[in-house]
Amino acid sequence: AMGGHMPVYLITDQDPAMKVAINAKFPLTTHRFCIWHIMRKLSEKVGSCLNGDDAFLSGFKSCVYNSETPFEFEQEWQSIVTEFGLQNNAWLSQLYDIREMWIPAYFRDVFLG
Repeated sequence: AMGGHMPVYLITDQDPAMKVAINAKFPLTTHRFCIWHIMRKLSEKVGSCLNGDDAFLSGFKSCVYNSETPFEFEQEWQSIVTEFGLQNNAWLSQLYDIREMWIPAYFRDVFLG
């Protein structure tokens, strides 16, 4: 499909098997996670009390989509997590640990068109 060339970038959901397969078959390919799939899970993972909280939702989305630099993202993330008492949310902690795989601020310099 790519004229015998490996893709430069691949974006997938967070399927662990895909991550292993991409690393094995395309070792020079940069793999990122699909932000749409991650954001789709947000309301389920943060609980019903924050599900309808417009301040939380708009702040979280702004942090994810509008941060221009990794530093800006990290500052805003910590602010949101603290403000809304999410320090012990395992899902958010795991997402933060893999932030370079899905947060646009970490690959703004990459053309994905």
